[in-house]
Amino acid sequence: FYNQKKELIKGVATDEKGFFSTSLSNGFYSMMIDYLGYKKKTIPVRIYKNNQFLGKFHITPDDNQLKTVVLKGSTKKFEVDKYIYTVTSKMKVSAANTNDVLDKIKGVNYDRYNNLIKVDGDTNVKILVNGLEKDLEYIQNLNPDRIKKIEVIRDPGGRYGLQGFSALINVILKQNYVGTEINFNNQSIIDPDAYDKAYILPANNMTLTYNYTYNKVNVYTKYSQYVNNFSFPMHNYKSYSNGTEINRVPKDDKPNFFKKAINDRFVAGADYYINPLHTLSFETSFSNIFFNKNEDKGLFLLQEFQNNILTNESEVINDNDTDKTSNYQSVFYVGKLSDNDDLTMDMTLSSSKDESLNTYLTDGIEDRTTQSNSTNSKFVYNAQWTHQLSNKSNIQFGYGLSRLNRTGHTKLNFTQLNTHSNTDFDYKDLRNELYAYYATKFSKKLSLKLGLAGEMSLPEALGNKTRYFIYQPYLDLKYKLTKKVDLKLKYRSDSDYPSLEQVNPSEIYMDAQSVSIGNPNLKPSVKHKLSLRTNFMNGVMFIEPYYHFSSSYIGQIGRLRNDGLIEYTYDNVGKYLHYGVKASFAIPLGKTIFWQNNVNYYKSSITYNNHINALKDWSLNSNLMYVNRKNGITSGFIYQRGMNKYISTQGYHKWNNDFMAVMFQKPFMKKRLNLMLLYMLPVERGIDFIQGDFVSTPNYSSENTYDIHLLKNVVVFRLNYRFNKGKTIRKTKKDIPQEKEPKKNGIF
Repeated sequence: FYNQKKELIKGVATDEKGFFSTSLSNGFYSMMIDYLGYKKKTIPVRIYKNNQFLGKFHITPDDNQLKTVVLKGSTKKFEVDKYIYTVTSKMKVSAANTNDVLDKIKGVNYDRYNNLIKVDGDTNVKILVNGLEKDLEYIQNLNPDRIKKIEVIRDPGGRYGLQGFSALINVILKQNYVGTEINFNNQSIIDPDAYDKAYILPANNMTLTYNYTYNKVNVYTKYSQYVNNFSFPMHNYKSYSNGTEINRVPKDDKPNFFKKAINDRFVAGADYYINPLHTLSFETSFSNIFFNKNEDKGLFLLQEFQNNILTNESEVINDNDTDKTSNYQSVFYVGKLSDNDDLTMDMTLSSSKDESLNTYLTDGIEDRTTQSNSTNSKFVYNAQWTHQLSNKSNIQFGYGLSRLNRTGHTKLNFTQLNTHSNTDFDYKDLRNELYAYYATKFSKKLSLKLGLAGEMSLPEALGNKTRYFIYQPYLDLKYKLTKKVDLKLKYRSDSDYPSLEQVNPSEIYMDAQSVSIGNPNLKPSVKHKLSLRTNFMNGVMFIEPYYHFSSSYIGQIGRLRNDGLIEYTYDNVGKYLHYGVKASFAIPLGKTIFWQNNVNYYKSSITYNNHINALKDWSLNSNLMYVNRKNGITSGFIYQRGMNKYISTQGYHKWNNDFMAVMFQKPFMKKRLNLMLLYMLPVERGIDFIQGDFVSTPNYSSENTYDIHLLKNVVVFRLNYRFNKGKTIRKTKKDIPQEKEPKKNGIF
């Protein structure tokens, strides 16, 4: 119910038959009836007496905005490029925050160890709330009772497609939610097998959030603190064609890489609901206000061999200290201009400052130091307009502008030679992007969305100005074969612009034998992606073969210089191919146990200077979960096979992690307190604990390995406590649940 100023006065839910009752003062109101899958209906009403019966109101199915199919007996709804899920009470069993709710959605997985959300096994995911960009931890720690719906878009177009995100998640909150909340969340990683008691707590992340919501205003603040303190063995092997070998290995086989860091971040924001159709939002963030410590130290035994004969041995220390601060201010607007027109706009201004000092010592004597500092500023503006042409088609237009400025200085000091060098670096980039999409529903079975995004970039480095144009076509063709099977043909293209590090011409020493230098002449890369996704049983299972290719891929290359140093730089290498198949399936084993799996098998190759580098690998996320709705318990077994090889121009990178774990989660104290315990099993079969990278050229080969056996027998403990819980405004004659589980006619 809204007053004559379009201000929300009260919200109420009906019972199973559609009846409701509430209390209102005498006067004139607008009553809006809203139900998922049906058109909103607004009726003027006048309250003039007690026990007044308002009458019967009929609502009609919504065929607008490409909402093509409403699945009976399910909490899902499908659009051309979007899946919409209604958040039910079952999805909130033992859930402490948004991440726990997302974990109940098919194809979406919450990695409790890394605290990441994955969609179909990919972590490159953007999460929004009510269509707005906000601090990720604020969104992740929202009260599950506030969440109404969740939208999932795979391979999005528009601005997020241009930014390279593989999936977009939009968390939609209830409008009639009011109250004050203070939420404390702490996640600790505990290593009882640490070789030194100083490293028993490798990581600890703490977040404190305050949220106040009432009438037109939603205000929130967040403070986070991140602590890392761990160590592990690290090895480096280099082999040259002239018979020389240089190895950097741990002394006495003890951990020789040490990481110590403590950082913090403060976020504040506010949403102002001008009226039910228009929202204005603001957010600001500052990092490393009270804590700003980042130290990496490597202790090595440096061994030099010539034709397998040891010629030199020394102890090396590589110490790196980093100091970084950053902040941003953002303004967002979301509005419904009319029944057929939606508009969103946002503007962000950000800046950061980086300082680092790298010291390299041999046998306790300083060889060299590298000092670097840089300042960065960025301005971003985006606008998007969606117009409904009819009940079966719409169009969408968008524009984006970004301006980036960076200045940097690097000083390299060779202590023993008493010489030094200085490098100054300026980089600017101005980008303009435009995109347009058209979506239509030809019939109940066939729907289409197609479009084109274009971007012009004007980078400037070392006084050289360049102009680039990138075009990104977009196609979604969806056909429903049967009630249980639908097909979707997708074509996308991703742009990859050179990073600041990749174009920085400053020479950075990686170790005594290797340097890294950027290439200011790099050009952007465009990757084309084709796939055919087949969904079975309304998304319970899917299989998706895919094929990606590029002719301008940005890759790192290495060469042996005349002075004996290995120089790593970047280039637009030749032909790049990446293809494979993704699949997901969920199997219910009774009413309380379900088994969800995501698997990806792929092959990759890069052709550079007529040489083909190829590899193949696979990943798997498998969760066997038990959910007891009565006691609010979630427990289960998790297997993650994520230590994958990712191709580089002359080798590969291997990163992420594998683990087998059991987990238990349960709310206490009327759901105010929520505890989660994850235990990494001390097993090695089927688990890879070696990260690293490998490079092979005609003149040399190099291999770096990082032994992360510390993950074995590790405990992850999360505590979440809400000091106050908000509530949904409603009054009925009897206690009516907000969401009711539908009768199951399908596999569930």
